Amino acid sequence: MKIYHVYYEGVHIGELYCEGDKQKYIVNHENIQELIKQGEPINPVLMKDKEEFGEAIPYFKVRLDSNERFRDIEIGFITDKVRIRE
Repeated sequence: MKIYHVYYEGVHIGELYCEGDKQKYIVNHENIQELIKQGEPINPVLMKDKEEFGEAIPYFKVRLDSNERFRDIEIGFITDKVRIRE
């Protein structure tokens, strides 16, 4: 199983767990609420726990797939405020 830490502009907002093609996502609600208070536009996908392993979450899957060729770098799109680290 791989564990990824999800950050929004350097603030830890959750953890993504991947086991084969299955994923689950646990939100750091305290940090998300702080970002919302600061007026940050947080994608709703990032605010919702998925506590059981299930189908891959498209938001994360596309980012992980796009960066599969480049190991040992931060995962995320250049226009994103979200970064994923293994």
